[in-house]
Amino acid sequence: MQLAKYIILQWQGREHAVAFPENVQHAAVFDYIRRDNPAVRAVSAGFFYEEPDAFWHGGESETLGLPSRPQDAQHIQAMLKSPDRRLWDLRVLVWEACEASRRHEPMMQTPGMSLN
Repeated sequence: MQLAKYIILQWQGREHAVAFPENVQHAAVFDYIRRDNPAVRAVSAGFFYEEPDAFWHGGESETLGLPSRPQDAQHIQAMLKSPDRRLWDLRVLVWEACEASRRHEPMMQTPGMSLN
């Protein structure tokens, strides 16, 4: 089981999940996103793991002071199944960067996030 972290962001009246590796602080990711999108709000945060036949989420972000909520599971699972997953699941970008480094290849695209 490998835990990941998430934040549920509210942007233009909708909530979106952002996932990232466990060793990154919630506040660091939120501050990075908020630099380009000052109107975005963090509404909940915590941890999750996914396996083919298991899913769990819970806990809280100490750095943001936000607990997880029961409805976060729906947002996380929607993000994981989304064709836009690469934009919201920063673990994908980390994996791609590691694979490119291992193969000594340049990354295909520069990382970017758009909340539009």
